[in-house]
Amino acid sequence: MSRRNGFTLIEMLMVVVIISLASLVALPKFRSAVNRSNMLSARAKVMASFSAARATAAGSGRTAVLHVGGNTVWVSATPRLKPGAGTLDTIVTPQNLNSMYGVTATNTVDSVLIDQTGLGRNASNIVLSHGYLQDTIQISRYGRVMK
Repeated sequence: MSRRNGFTLIEMLMVVVIISLASLVALPKFRSAVNRSNMLSARAKVMASFSAARATAAGSGRTAVLHVGGNTVWVSATPRLKPGAGTLDTIVTPQNLNSMYGVTATNTVDSVLIDQTGLGRNASNIVLSHGYLQDTIQISRYGRVMK
């Protein structure tokens, strides 16, 4: 009798079943990690935009505005320094958090005003949500960011 090298069909099916079960266990954890990562990235994007607004206000002596609405975040400053149409300069271009990270952003006010000293003129709570995850960025009247 000759001896054959290789695996039988039963052995191959067992390996496929074990790999399938392992991936079914790991997939929800992986998806949860991706969702948390997207939430942290969206939070960092909002925080970077707020920092850009404060730096612009303090550096140029103008009023800067952090706009959060319709899942979009952007920064503008008035009065306009660059020649052209309109009354404000766009410092950070509008970025849609929903299309970038799948995160929905809502705000208690439509914009956060930062005066020339870098202090805020109004307080705001920005709520980021992604499925069952939710994160809140609180900006005090003085421009302090709290969790």
